[in-house]
Amino acid sequence: MSHGLVDPYRPEESVFECLECHHRLVSEEHVGACPVCGGATKNIAVARE
Repeated sequence: MSHGLVDPYRPEESVFECLECHHRLVSEEHVGACPVCGGATKNIAVARE
């Protein structure tokens, strides 16, 4: 059912979470390594549809 409304959610920044220590940080650019432990990070900001 559509009400003709558009979801106003627009992530301005990405939220990254470390896969090792679970530290979270906000960045406009891709973060490849966690600044705390050096582990890999994943962008957890998910656009809503």
